[in-house]
Amino acid sequence: NAPVTTTTSTYARVRLQAASQPCAPDGAVLTGEVEDYAVTVTPPDFGDLPDTGAGAGAGNYETLLANGGPYHPLRAGLQLGSCVDSEANGVPGAAASGDDLAAGISTQGACASANDDEDGLSPAAQQVLSNLITGGANTVAVRSTNTTGAAARLCGFVDFNGDGDFADAGETESAAVASGSNDVSVNLAFTPPLVAQTSTRYARFRLSTDVAGNCNPNGAAGDGEVEDYMAAIRLADFGDLPDTGAGSGAGNYVTL
Repeated sequence: NAPVTTTTSTYARVRLQAASQPCAPDGAVLTGEVEDYAVTVTPPDFGDLPDTGAGAGAGNYETLLANGGPYHPLRAGLQLGSCVDSEANGVPGAAASGDDLAAGISTQGACASANDDEDGLSPAAQQVLSNLITGGANTVAVRSTNTTGAAARLCGFVDFNGDGDFADAGETESAAVASGSNDVSVNLAFTPPLVAQTSTRYARFRLSTDVAGNCNPNGAAGDGEVEDYMAAIRLADFGDLPDTGAGSGAGNYVTL
């Protein structure tokens, strides 16, 4: 693993040789090949959901690197909101605000508030996320930029039942983010089950050019950004005027 300090241009060497010969970056070997490359070491962006230990459970998500937390090497032209910064590790906490408050190693873009790169959700989108209505589709608009020249995908996760994972039905949604997208709103619709879900819930959003396979809330991504948020789920109150069919008329009101 490379030490995480700042984006650094350096070099790498790869040597193929007989197994009986010791590995060494220099000197002669009897067989094989050597290849050298210029490489860039880039510190990644991490999340900040609460992480109280290995595994997952209520109030315990995989956020720290040692626990398999998500991380994304920064890539020009690929981010959520106006900016993204990098960290040495996840910054877990019950308020999911550690990444917002902590100074990053490096910053891409221009943050409206210093160090606060968790701006993929506007105040209006955060209001939706804080008032997800059970039994109905709740559209969360996520500000996404992809000018990399490659296809990208936005993956969103909401832990409906608060069990510390995003593996239950409906908890994962995704949408394509086409190259050429510049701070566009990409909509994800979440439909929590029609049951009471009390206490704080959590959400995670990941943007990357990893478009193959299923969305994964944890682990490494090839590039991009991860943002974590608090969420809440509400039961809705409805009226009870007569509603005999579509539209309205005598004795028929819009209620259902």
